[in-house]
Amino acid sequence: MRESELLLLQELEREHAAFVDQLERLHQLVGSLEPTSPRGEGLGSLAALVAALAPAVRRHADAEETRLYPWMEADGPAPFDPKLLATLRSEHRTIDALLSELCDRWTEVESGEVGAGPALAKAAQSLRGTLSAHLQRENLLVFPRLRRIWKG
Repeated sequence: MRESELLLLQELEREHAAFVDQLERLHQLVGSLEPTSPRGEGLGSLAALVAALAPAVRRHADAEETRLYPWMEADGPAPFDPKLLATLRSEHRTIDALLSELCDRWTEVESGEVGAGPALAKAAQSLRGTLSAHLQRENLLVFPRLRRIWKG
């Protein structure tokens, strides 16, 4: 059994679950904003969530890129399909761009720009869809297989 790899896998799975919860909270908070002049009770919570989400997702993706994916590429007993790895890496780049978009739109909301609310909602929805699909792909196609391999 490969204890350090299994611990990494458990941590990544915990983070996936946390991201799903955060994406749902983001959806709720953005949906509660007034479209023409974003304000409301959830503004402070939304600010904290946006500030925390981007660095957390980026750290997570970096851990996958530097620790998990290289192992998946290795010539081991059952290497992963290179197309799957290329898809996962491409999704990371897309997610990173969507996080930047979300942060930019949030800055516009904070500065009171006209139309910022709908733009923020669109950015949040794009991130939610893309990140959710990526998490699901890893949860279904990557993590169970790694667990079987590493447990022997």
